[in-house]
Amino acid sequence: MGLGGAPGAQAQYAHNPFFEAMQLQSQAFGLEMIGQSLRLVDALDAPLDEDFLEQVERMTLSDFARFGGTLAKLDGELAAKLMAALEAVTEAAEAGDDATALVVDAKRLLANAYDVLIDPATQDTAAFKAAVLANLLLAEGGVAEAYEEAVEELWEFPNGWGGLVRVRILWTEIEPLATPQHQADGREMIDEMTVLFPAPQPPDPFVGKNPEEAEAPAQRLVGIIEEVADAALYPGRDLAILAGHLAKVLAPSCQAYTDGADEIAAEGIYTVHDHYANHLGFLLDLIAPEVHEQTTGYFAGLITVEEDNGEHEDGDPEGAHRDGDPEGAHRDGDNDGNENGVSAAEACLGLIDAFMEAKRVVGG
Repeated sequence: MGLGGAPGAQAQYAHNPFFEAMQLQSQAFGLEMIGQSLRLVDALDAPLDEDFLEQVERMTLSDFARFGGTLAKLDGELAAKLMAALEAVTEAAEAGDDATALVVDAKRLLANAYDVLIDPATQDTAAFKAAVLANLLLAEGGVAEAYEEAVEELWEFPNGWGGLVRVRILWTEIEPLATPQHQADGREMIDEMTVLFPAPQPPDPFVGKNPEEAEAPAQRLVGIIEEVADAALYPGRDLAILAGHLAKVLAPSCQAYTDGADEIAAEGIYTVHDHYANHLGFLLDLIAPEVHEQTTGYFAGLITVEEDNGEHEDGDPEGAHRDGDPEGAHRDGDNDGNENGVSAAEACLGLIDAFMEAKRVVGG
């Protein structure tokens, strides 16, 4: 969705993918995270560790929900086949069986879905690849976080290895655009992270010197990629502008909820939740805790969100579809987002109001 050019400090770059096509990048991230889970199912021996199965189960929940509504609208048969293939992989993994044969079919369908959702010409641009790289490196489920989370949840570790596999591929594709110095620096950062993630299997015992040891090379690599792709990759540089933009991104979702298109609507909620969690949430919790509490309550009432303890909370104001549920079941949410019986559309509008207040609080 084209929602304006590069604002504020981002304007020094020719491209601003997270502002120009925020929801498209979220859809791409969902596709990438499914690909990452399939890569890991392929790489790890069965039976998979019970803790790692939680990563696999996300494929049919929050990952698919990032794009599933749009894919169903564009190609309903492909959407159904992809979901069925992901369910088959998940069920085999849960049963302790070798799912590698099933992964082959799921990967093929996922590649088809990628091309249906995102024009291959767009996929081939440096700015798009740069944004995907930034998410793979720094977003929840990415390389930097995987190392940090592994300190307490060991089986988050494979995500770092799986993400780094894809990072290497995409970096190779944009590396020819880099100066010799940037090429050398980029390879150095990837080599540093490779030392931390030498294999998909988490080391036993895990003795990381610093939980944030992967953060520095990941951040530096994203900074290099910004320069190489001439694309702004830190949407949180101006929080007031970000908060206002997130309110704009939510508007189509609120209308979609009103129209009963819950799966389409949820894609926008996931998009906005990522940027809230990564850039705004912590600050608002400190300076405007009431706004933060209201916002997180609404999110939990609309989508599957991961709480601080690693558990997932499924939201569903007034029995709306739980996003990503393969059976389309209805569930009643029990959270702040619907404690007064608000509908999904009303919760979405409440989020818009919360973001406008957040914009004011952070100086907009």
